[in-house]
Amino acid sequence: MRAMDESAYHNACDELFAEIEAMLDETGADFHEAGGVLEVEDDNGDKIIISRQTPLREIWVAEKKAGRHFRLQNGEWSDTIDGRALMPYLRGLVE
Repeated sequence: MRAMDESAYHNACDELFAEIEAMLDETGADFHEAGGVLEVEDDNGDKIIISRQTPLREIWVAEKKAGRHFRLQNGEWSDTIDGRALMPYLRGLVE
């Protein structure tokens, strides 16, 4: 598998973060983004941190119960361990 170059990775991340922010707006979740890190606070005050990991070409999600790594594969951001899709996973965390 050919590695994604940095420019393509950043473009993919920009698109993903826009999609995540639109989903968060829909759910009414409290969030802010700065420096490639998106911080979401749920109704209990727990935080979900979504960050770009440029050297690895991944997105990392840290939440109270787990930390997961996602990589763009076949056009979808998928968990590197179990293949779970990122967007449904995030939606489940904030709804």
